[in-house]
Amino acid sequence: MRKRFSFEEDSILAMLKALEPKEALSPQRSLQCIIKLAVKFPTLIMEEDLDDLQDEWKNLLHFKESLKNMSDSATSFWLELRAVKDGNNSQKFKLLPDFMCSLLALPHSSACVERIFSQLN
Repeated sequence: MRKRFSFEEDSILAMLKALEPKEALSPQRSLQCIIKLAVKFPTLIMEEDLDDLQDEWKNLLHFKESLKNMSDSATSFWLELRAVKDGNNSQKFKLLPDFMCSLLALPHSSACVERIFSQLN
């Protein structure tokens, strides 16, 4: 599998580790990875929202303490993040949870994927 797919730092597979809650809340995570990932999936987020998405990604670390009781499951974590409110009782993270949930919902098997596997063989 390592021979067929790129696991280098800039590969989509490597960037998808940001979906894991522990990685998303890690101070060592790349602040640019969310933008690099979003650019790979232009149908999931509009270009004019990229700055706001990156701001939410940065702000995620400021909420680390209040998020530590949230689920370790990636799906549950990002769904629960939608409910986090700021001091004005407004949704704190509007773009990030939806973007991450969309990434989690990407089909892992389709005709397009099957064609790629056929080409690799």
